Amino acid sequence: MSANVNATDGGLVAVPQTGAREDLLDIMSVIDAKQTPFLSMVSRGKKPRASEVEWHADAYADPREDAIVDGTDVDATDYENHAANRAKISMYLHQQRRTARIGRVASRISDVAGIKDELSNSLEKKTTELRRDMERVMLSDNECVLGTTSVAAETRGLGKWVQSGAQAVLPVPAAYRTPAAQNITTAMASFAESDIQDLTQAIWDETGGSANLMTFCGSTWKRTFTDMLTSVQAAEGTTTSTPYGTQRVFNNAQGANRISNSVTILAGDFGEIQAVPCPFIGMTSTATVDKDRAYFLDMDKIKLCIGWDPTPEYYEDRGGGPRFMLEVLYLLSVTNPLGMGKHIPA
Repeated sequence: MSANVNATDGGLVAVPQTGAREDLLDIMSVIDAKQTPFLSMVSRGKKPRASEVEWHADAYADPREDAIVDGTDVDATDYENHAANRAKISMYLHQQRRTARIGRVASRISDVAGIKDELSNSLEKKTTELRRDMERVMLSDNECVLGTTSVAAETRGLGKWVQSGAQAVLPVPAAYRTPAAQNITTAMASFAESDIQDLTQAIWDETGGSANLMTFCGSTWKRTFTDMLTSVQAAEGTTTSTPYGTQRVFNNAQGANRISNSVTILAGDFGEIQAVPCPFIGMTSTATVDKDRAYFLDMDKIKLCIGWDPTPEYYEDRGGGPRFMLEVLYLLSVTNPLGMGKHIPA
């Protein structure tokens, strides 16, 4: 009996059917749409001229209330050192690359659905992947590393820039580290608007300026931020321990046929924050994202210093097909961490 004949009823059926053509649509659907908001928003700094880049931080002296007696001359000991608070901060460069090679048959003969040119497709994908690599490093707890002939140099991630304790390598001078009051450790279940107000007040107390902070955060942090500012769940009578499961009271204006429950900006007494969710924030070595994390950043004091941009370098085809490398050299410079903050639940 033929393989194409139904054993019970006879005749030809669609599966299996010898010689049937495959109907493959000319579509390549990529569902991964994760963006790199920090990389897109951070401003460019000066091009590095050495493997270790240095800059200065400074502060004014505290105000004084002392008075002088009329007619008193200036003594040799009266002269002040205007650079007494000046300190040096430094950081190492970070080099990353992505590569690709397409075999001759794959590049010249194969007709892949949704792909007009495998080389162009690989370049587009590797460019996106390299940008994600950079975003991951800068939003991580990565500590800087002094490079050697066998150890790669690394730059510092924001998780280490924004901390009250001394860093293990190239520590920020104590006077310019982020104070403990600006490092929130409150559990997400207890996180409240007052925690943010306390943080912006602490920054104002340190800097004296209104804190207008870009807040790069994980998805759970963003959702908690919205929920705590827009709605409360109604309590059952006088018993607050048993809320209704279906009744909600919204603190913001609602339309007749649309519920709005999203908050991006919170303006308080000492400045405002703008929450931006980041898909690669706090990513660990196992590629696990810290969805509860948030960085509160003064973007005027953060620079991305690029040694060279990720432009493709094509190599000789030695018979294995076209190949190229994308490489970038950069460092993340937080010129003064004193006015920053973060939230990493303990």
